Amino acid sequence: MIRTHSSGMLARASLSPRVFLSRRTHLRGPNPYGANLENRDLRVLGAQAAFDRTGYNSLEFIPVAQNQAGELQPAPIKLPGRVKTVDLWVWGSNYDYYMEAHVRDFNGRVHVLRLGGIKFVGWQNLSAHIPSYVPQAGGYVTSGGFIKNLELVKLVLWTRPEENVSGFNVYIDQIKILTDTFVTRFDGDKLADPQWVQDVWSNAEGR
Repeated sequence: MIRTHSSGMLARASLSPRVFLSRRTHLRGPNPYGANLENRDLRVLGAQAAFDRTGYNSLEFIPVAQNQAGELQPAPIKLPGRVKTVDLWVWGSNYDYYMEAHVRDFNGRVHVLRLGGIKFVGWQNLSAHIPSYVPQAGGYVTSGGFIKNLELVKLVLWTRPEENVSGFNVYIDQIKILTDTFVTRFDGDKLADPQWVQDVWSNAEGR
């Protein structure tokens, strides 16, 4: 298994990859079609990979952060509110692969969301709806509030057994969510705010 990292995302390839590179790719200069007219230094997450054999090979993009020892560790991205959809932009080169998003609920269960295939040329938007059976609320109010946020654990690119895997490029940009951040108020809801409660108790005096 080979690992590399780039700007807060760790990429991991499985099933004997021959060549692998993950990096932030610069998109410089004005585009005649209207993109980046302000000539900003825009970047996307890019990966270049190959596998030794065909099959259901996978390439994982995992959010990471450095610990105190300077080592990279998985750091799932907290998704605010009640999430409705997850979407992102993918640059495909007409390979018959597909992508998934893995999200974890407050019970620790990971749900796999099928984003769709990337057998196309250029940039296209992929999205997945969060099923109603994925819990995003409940539990004890004093254990972090009634809304229980999902976490984005990783993105996964899968190859299909009949498709060529001798070498390919893929680029990912603008990972977004559609979410409902409205919270129903109730009498005493301030006492369900973990940060507020922590501040109160840290300054409390007792005998």
